[in-house]
Amino acid sequence: MNHELVLNSVNDEHAAVILDLDPKGGYSGADMPVYISNALAHLYADPAVKTVISRSKHLEDIKPGLYYLEALERVAAPHYIPTNYDIQVCRRETVLIKCLCTYGELRYFIWDMQGHYGQPRRWIRCCEKITAIFFVVPLSSYDEIDPCSTMNGIEQSQVAFDQMCNSPSFADVPIVLLFNKLDLLAEKLPHSPLAQYFPEFTGDANYEEACNFFRDMFLPLNKNAKRDIYPYFTNAGRDYKQFKYIWTTLQGHLVEEHMRKHNLLP
Repeated sequence: MNHELVLNSVNDEHAAVILDLDPKGGYSGADMPVYISNALAHLYADPAVKTVISRSKHLEDIKPGLYYLEALERVAAPHYIPTNYDIQVCRRETVLIKCLCTYGELRYFIWDMQGHYGQPRRWIRCCEKITAIFFVVPLSSYDEIDPCSTMNGIEQSQVAFDQMCNSPSFADVPIVLLFNKLDLLAEKLPHSPLAQYFPEFTGDANYEEACNFFRDMFLPLNKNAKRDIYPYFTNAGRDYKQFKYIWTTLQGHLVEEHMRKHNLLP
């Protein structure tokens, strides 16, 4: 059987347009030229392209591109102004980000490690007197295999979480465990069975069963019975109202924890 995927012949000219672009420079000007956006739209709709995307196990690297292709009509419109989420999607994970936050009269800093937890030399200097750790698990990565290892994204997160929550450096630090990308998890489950990657999962494509499975997978990794762990399921970045509620709730917990730690509460 021939499994070769071929573009629809009507899209050959659109492919040529994209292939002729300078990969380093793309195009110049404030707005995307119509001939480029038109070519992208036709190619993205091609059945062969859709099939290649659906078969990919390395979606993490191309997710930003897929996001913009889905929003192509808006992004390619004249005088396009990016939203906060547009900017967040295209950020480059090369440096730590320091953000100042306030809660009433309190001021504190958040350090975004951007996936560099496996490279402590990048962030260890930020770990003195920290109040809490926010550990984000991308649930949709359960079928995304790292080309440099044999582990999928969830397994990599497990290793990192185990190392971090059981490190002597963080023995007294509460952890906020955010199970993120619920929407993408729900989209994947029907056509990418979770049991294929985690045989111990006995459910089917049930969304809630999968969430409970992941939660029960991570929480026992913590060996410190006195540590507080706050697990939440989120769509951070897409569901702003939900995350705002979670963030407000967490701030109250963390302030209370900080006051108790310094004997300001009974």
